[in-house]
Amino acid sequence: MNPLNTRADLQELARTLFGPVLARWKEGAHPVLGPTGAPWDARTTALECVARQLWSLGPLAAGGGAFAHWARFRAALVQGTDPAHPLYWGVSADGRTHQRHVEMAGIAYGLLLAPHELWTPLAAAERARLAAWLADINTPEPYNPNNWHFFRVLVNEALATLGAPHDPARTEASLDAIDSYYLDDGWYADGHTEQRDYYVPFAMHFYGLFWASLPHRANTARAAKFRERARIFAVHFADWFSADGAALPYGRSLAYRCAQGAFWGALPLAGVHTAPGLSLGAIKGLYLRHLRWWLAQPAFADSLARAEPLAIGYAYANLAMAEHYISPGSPYWALKIFGPLALPASHAFWTTPEEPLPPRPLRVPQAHARMLLARPAPTASPVALCSGQWASWLHLTGHEKYAKFAYHAAFGFSVGTQADFPRAGDSMLLVNSGGYVWRHRGPTRDHASGAGWIASTWQPAPGCKIRTWLIALGAGWHARVHRLECALPCTTLEGGFNLPPESTPLPAPAGIAARGALACTFDSRVSGLIDLTGGRTAERSDVEPNVNLLMPRVITPRLVGRHAPGRHLLMCAVLGSATEASTGAAAWARPPAMEFSASEMAIRVAGEEPMIIPLGPWQ
Repeated sequence: MNPLNTRADLQELARTLFGPVLARWKEGAHPVLGPTGAPWDARTTALECVARQLWSLGPLAAGGGAFAHWARFRAALVQGTDPAHPLYWGVSADGRTHQRHVEMAGIAYGLLLAPHELWTPLAAAERARLAAWLADINTPEPYNPNNWHFFRVLVNEALATLGAPHDPARTEASLDAIDSYYLDDGWYADGHTEQRDYYVPFAMHFYGLFWASLPHRANTARAAKFRERARIFAVHFADWFSADGAALPYGRSLAYRCAQGAFWGALPLAGVHTAPGLSLGAIKGLYLRHLRWWLAQPAFADSLARAEPLAIGYAYANLAMAEHYISPGSPYWALKIFGPLALPASHAFWTTPEEPLPPRPLRVPQAHARMLLARPAPTASPVALCSGQWASWLHLTGHEKYAKFAYHAAFGFSVGTQADFPRAGDSMLLVNSGGYVWRHRGPTRDHASGAGWIASTWQPAPGCKIRTWLIALGAGWHARVHRLECALPCTTLEGGFNLPPESTPLPAPAGIAARGALACTFDSRVSGLIDLTGGRTAERSDVEPNVNLLMPRVITPRLVGRHAPGRHLLMCAVLGSATEASTGAAAWARPPAMEFSASEMAIRVAGEEPMIIPLGPWQ
């Protein structure tokens, strides 16, 4: 197995990952990697398959790495941009933005890094057609108000560098738009949305850092701004990673997999060698361990062992978690992680020894993401307690990718909450006021936070309002407090973290009624819940297969409650331990203790100072 220690190891991996694509590339501009579809036509899907390979092969060529199949890409560019050719990729006939413009960015990336392979060998007429096709990105106006502005920037930079017609005014307008999305403290918004997810590091920062690495841009004030923002963000982003390289599964586009770590490779490419609390060796360690973690997952291991293209999914092939825009070529945005291959072998990134993950804070708020990151030990797997983001445009899985209470790097999450018969519901409180529809947390408001806690209000249905507090405790515990007001009788289901069905149950802690507590253990992980206020029953829920991101078959410990109309206080302690089974079992045996009044709650884990949470009056 490739150890992924050296530059040569990564060069070899880039070539190896291309092998299954080459085997299925029968026509110049039209490779077919799988049978599933997306909202656009087959030609655009083929374009995606071609363009996304350049996120690894462009840096490979820029760094002098050998690659034997550039002629295949040149043929694709010639055929796909020729209006007279049967495999022409097309342009926007209606003057609107299109998925083609997304993929043009990959081609621009390749042209900027490997013009000697993709541009210089073309005939003059072929270059002219390629340039004219790319220039279509300047046609739509207004442009998509999000990270797509960077696609226009990269394409115009490529055209300008190659001496082809381009649009400097549109470039500057897009750069200004991108600047308007900057919040502060290193964080961007992806346009005018609530999402603070991987599009911050692998889109906004990644493209900005690449732009800042271009020779004619590197010394500009804007490039310095991109680099400084990335340095600041790096400190926050390191808290999303475990010591073994696993990243926090959260948000959309998780089918892009190790693009999660592309940010760490983009830093040295732009000349950012350190960040506060992170040496170059630590940055390199985050980069390499993340890639090694992914290489050990079935998604990559199967691709390499069977010489098959990367399947849609996360840790394994899994269509259930995919957004509508994920096509067979989409997972190859993972190749953005290969950016450092453009650096020479003598660069400090390759010569500096990698270092382990620096100790991370046990509790750290990330206000822009509406998160509280917690871990039981400085290098343990993180859990993100979330007061709620909302993605109304992700109709199938948006609430599961953004609105759960907790996301854990070692447990993943499930997307299989069925409206009429919810068998997953991990890290959620589901409410049924009659009939077949179970309501989940949607848009949230009245966000508040304090030392070790985060809160928001949500309304799952008319006549039902819930105020939720999430409290980060020690030893892998967190607590959830819900003030439930319901006009009708309702049933609630509250889930913990998923585990495989082979998990072994643990006995209830001393002094805790068994009917209100359940924990299971598997390998090094322990997942459990305890009802702290009484009245709810613990049960094990068998979940439909292939809905968890990390495991194809899972169960969920959960609490079931039935509530009359009125006001109810629901409290539970949730354990998600992923260090050692004995450590998790010991934590389960010593659950949090709590006291509460009408206006505040005190909760503590044995051996720690109590946390005082102001609840305030019922609103």
